Amino acid sequence: MHIVLDGLSRSGTTLLSSILNSTDQSVCYRGIFHEGLCNSICRKWATSHACKAILNKEKRIFIVNNKTDIRYVSSRYLSSFLKIDIPVIPLEDFFNEAFKIVKSENQTQYINFDEWINIINKQKHLINSEESFYQNIDIMLNKIRERSNAKYAFWRWNNGLYMYKKWIQRESHLWLMLIRDPIAAAISRNKIWGTSFENSLKISSSYGKYFDEIKNESNFEYIYFEDLINQTEKCFEKITKFTGLQNLRSHDLIGQDGEPYRKETSDLGSQRKKGVLCNFVDPRTARETKNSKEYQKQFKYFSKLKKYNVYERYF
Repeated sequence: MHIVLDGLSRSGTTLLSSILNSTDQSVCYRGIFHEGLCNSICRKWATSHACKAILNKEKRIFIVNNKTDIRYVSSRYLSSFLKIDIPVIPLEDFFNEAFKIVKSENQTQYINFDEWINIINKQKHLINSEESFYQNIDIMLNKIRERSNAKYAFWRWNNGLYMYKKWIQRESHLWLMLIRDPIAAAISRNKIWGTSFENSLKISSSYGKYFDEIKNESNFEYIYFEDLINQTEKCFEKITKFTGLQNLRSHDLIGQDGEPYRKETSDLGSQRKKGVLCNFVDPRTARETKNSKEYQKQFKYFSKLKKYNVYERYF
């Protein structure tokens, strides 16, 4: 079983991924093939590309064999001319970026880095079409899951909802979405990356619109960050019903780097990954932001989001 854990950045996916990584049946890695593609190669991913892809669901990502492929050459020309990111990349670049993510984020866990590369290299030369790309990605993911001695493999993505339709077409693939108060998430992004509130509103709107279209599909489930930290057991029951994964716990949590979970609070800015050790679900996280002056200041601006079902509870 392979399940994507997705959410907009700063929505609590680090906490939930640590919970999902802390049972004897499951493992949670970064969704490296997605993040290597989106975060490094398409550098404007979070604020522009994600919106375009979600709003235009027919838009596709093309993986091409090399830089002489006509699709790659033409996409680079159009990207330069139109000043937008067009998602066409050479296969080798795609995997190189994935390797960088694994190594820089210390995401190898149960598999040493050389073995991880070996697993991937055995499959990548077989890819010669978009169909074979997804087929061989799944073979790789299965090998990683098996090598990790896990029945359930979770792949933590961010800003990846546009990939939902492609992901759930394959057997035993599910999608779990984590949603956070969009104002609190926007404040957090602004503190860490300087993301404007305008851009946060834009990507939240894109997610809201697409969520309303897929919320009732059988391969899709969602939980709220605020419920996760305040009604933890109820959220665990929901996850178990959706995936079959049991024995979830809210203490002694292990992060995706295989180390004890740390709170990546936005107050630490770029040093957030050096946050304090916190091996339990801490309900204070949501209250602190909601009581801030900045939250009250942004409330009216973000109230435009209340037209989307997913955000109604916040307004």
